[in-house]
Amino acid sequence: MDIGSVEFRAYDATSVLVTFYSAHRLRGLEFLPKVAKRALSQTFLDHAQRYKSLVEGNGGADF
Repeated sequence: MDIGSVEFRAYDATSVLVTFYSAHRLRGLEFLPKVAKRALSQTFLDHAQRYKSLVEGNGGADF
């Protein structure tokens, strides 16, 4: 699945803001925006959890 790109920025002293940019122009899919948002949100959350696991040093073993 092509999810586009991801951006990591410092949010505050102990947090990182992760922004995902879709490779697809979802505004063109006006017939199912809620379904697309729900599916993509879960995909992005899964990727964020994977990145978190890697940063915490467990290599994503719990993913």
